[in-house]
Amino acid sequence: MWLKSLKKLKPRIKITTLTIYQFFREIAKLGGFLGRKHDGEPGWQTIWRGFKKLQLIIQGMELARN
Repeated sequence: MWLKSLKKLKPRIKITTLTIYQFFREIAKLGGFLGRKHDGEPGWQTIWRGFKKLQLIIQGMELARN
């Protein structure tokens, strides 16, 4: 369900070739990470914010389905 929701949010992502590293960076981008060259790696707080946002989106999709 996580990958389907992420694909709905960001249609350019190719889920079949998505690595764990790329998955966490996409989650971090939902949490506010910009992903520029000089930014470094996202922190746990940013990943957590993105994860919470993804969970809310999943819940919304499930409510809409029912």
